[in-house]
Amino acid sequence: MNTLLLNDDFGIGWTGPGQPNAEQALFDGSDTIDAPGSLTPAAVYWFNFPAGSGSFPVSPTYVLQSIENHVVRFGSDRQGLYNNLVADVDQKIQQLTSKMSYVGTVQKSLEMYDEINSRMTDSVTSGIGRLVDADMETTATRLKALETQQQLAIQSLGIANAAPGNLVQLFQ
Repeated sequence: MNTLLLNDDFGIGWTGPGQPNAEQALFDGSDTIDAPGSLTPAAVYWFNFPAGSGSFPVSPTYVLQSIENHVVRFGSDRQGLYNNLVADVDQKIQQLTSKMSYVGTVQKSLEMYDEINSRMTDSVTSGIGRLVDADMETTATRLKALETQQQLAIQSLGIANAAPGNLVQLFQ
């Protein structure tokens, strides 16, 4: 909500039955501009709402016509009213710059976290590879030891089977 720039529902959207949505945007449907020389402030609309067709941006000509209409109807000071309108737009530009720098900061943070996550993933993958290699070495060593034991057992059985025949030859 801190970076909401455009809101075409004038900040009065609804989230559910009886629950107003108090979202406020940089361009929130309309603004009220102080009108010097008049007790009635001027309203500047940033969006139009034709029946049933959604919203679309208001033509800059309409904004100027609205200001001129206010000057004629309420007798406000034209120069002061335009100065206040320009000041309002300047303030919005500063707010937009601030919001966009915040978005840039968040984007940079996300890029850093993505890089850290990528490095951690690479490190875990490398570590798992080393564990698998070490486990395969251990398994290969055990297999070689078992093969050696088997060969020794076969040789000792051969010697044991040949021994009685050798004894018999000695006594003959």
